[in-house]
Amino acid sequence: MRFYNLESALSNPSEVEELVLHGLQTEQLPAGIYRLYNLKKLELSNSKLRDIPSQIRELKLLESLNLAQNRLPAVPEAVMLLPQLKTLNLSQNEIDVLPGWVGQIDQLEVLMLSKNLISEIPVELCRLSALRKLDLSKNQVQKLPPGIGQLQQLRQLKLAGNFLRRLPKSLTTCAKLDQLDLAENRLAKLPETLGDLTQLNKLNLAFNRLKELPLSLGNCHYLRQLMLEKNQLEALPKSIGKLQWLASINCSGNKLQTLPDSIGQCSQLQQADFSENRISSIPSTFSSLYRLFELSLTSNNLKDLPRLSENLKILNVNKNRFEAFPNSILQLRQLISLNLSHNRIKLVPDDLRNLKQLEQLSLQGNPITREPGALIYLDQLKSLKGFSFYKPALLFQFIRACRKKEVSYSLRQALYAIFRGDHSRLHQLPLTTLFLALQLRLPQLDFPIRKHLFQERSLPMANHPLQKGSRLVILGKTHLKKKDLEQRLEKLGIGISGKKENTLSHVLIGQAPT
Repeated sequence: MRFYNLESALSNPSEVEELVLHGLQTEQLPAGIYRLYNLKKLELSNSKLRDIPSQIRELKLLESLNLAQNRLPAVPEAVMLLPQLKTLNLSQNEIDVLPGWVGQIDQLEVLMLSKNLISEIPVELCRLSALRKLDLSKNQVQKLPPGIGQLQQLRQLKLAGNFLRRLPKSLTTCAKLDQLDLAENRLAKLPETLGDLTQLNKLNLAFNRLKELPLSLGNCHYLRQLMLEKNQLEALPKSIGKLQWLASINCSGNKLQTLPDSIGQCSQLQQADFSENRISSIPSTFSSLYRLFELSLTSNNLKDLPRLSENLKILNVNKNRFEAFPNSILQLRQLISLNLSHNRIKLVPDDLRNLKQLEQLSLQGNPITREPGALIYLDQLKSLKGFSFYKPALLFQFIRACRKKEVSYSLRQALYAIFRGDHSRLHQLPLTTLFLALQLRLPQLDFPIRKHLFQERSLPMANHPLQKGSRLVILGKTHLKKKDLEQRLEKLGIGISGKKENTLSHVLIGQAPT
């Protein structure tokens, strides 16, 4: 059983298998813990512990010990006395030396030492034949021991945020390695045998000094995530097309000028970021990436785009050199977010209305001189940037009202002109259209339309009297409260409704606007 309180645990010592005591305000381990002889997992993170006494040997069944976020200046020697220990977490302490005797904890499977001050990894560590996970990220490690390839059970190796300049060739003999994190180091080159890590699922090489990738990378057939941002890469190897299971790639912040045609063979690719490079064209093979739903090409030298995956939902091509709205974008019927800001586009085509799923549109920083008419047809639009013609809040209000009342696209343009203040078309619209517009309950439509109806289209009641069986809808304010009016009309056998219906015979537009 799991306990979160030492007092409760000591009342049932034989039942305690897991004890969680985060945030202890003491530098020493409470003595009562040693009585929990069936304890298998002990969590003592985020405390003020400075050492672990040898009495911990009484916990003969302990398999997992979490001492993260304490004040330990060194790896406690007492951990060697735990014969069943498999997981040891010493992250976020003040440890500056990793002792060689750690290699004697034969049964250790997980060793976490991130965010310490360790500068050297002892060769004895390579004797941990059962080790599956090693985390030494955010330390000061400058090199790996040449025998690291002896860790044949190693699956996760995290070394981000160190001072590594090169990797030993033996690392690529860790045949079971599936996660390798080497971000934020000083690597300028990778072993040519990197492709021998055929089980790699996630490879993080971001924020290094790499200028090229080994051709053998294509042999990492199971690779799903590849992070290469903020390096000095000038090209990607053609072998990248062999990564049939690649789902995510980030190459932003490099020096790429082109992308290999073979990338179109990465049939499982879902997210790709090539921002902040020098790319001037995209291979036509991108149209084969049917699973791609997010593509970022910000800050490149693009002037046009080829046909892209019809399943694309997020497209960022801001800060490029487009002088015209790319036609291929108008075919992306599933697009939700489009960023074309800071280009040289002057005209937004009417066919933008075809992107009916679009929710976010950014076009700021373009010399657009004509008001785009397509926006009023984008029913899902929620965010708009880059148009001095529009007040986004009013536009969204109009779109929501039209969507709610199912106003046809053919009527929207005429109604939006009135909404924007152009009342010259009012006399051209049939009464049915004007009555529909009043139901949108938009002040920008309500006032001019009711004024127009009073002044130019009102009909004398003598010619169309209310009588028993008439159906009336009220679209404006009256002197009487709606409830009182309903009661009076019902006594006369006249029905009243708040909505326009096919059976209506009269429309009451209320008091004349002033």
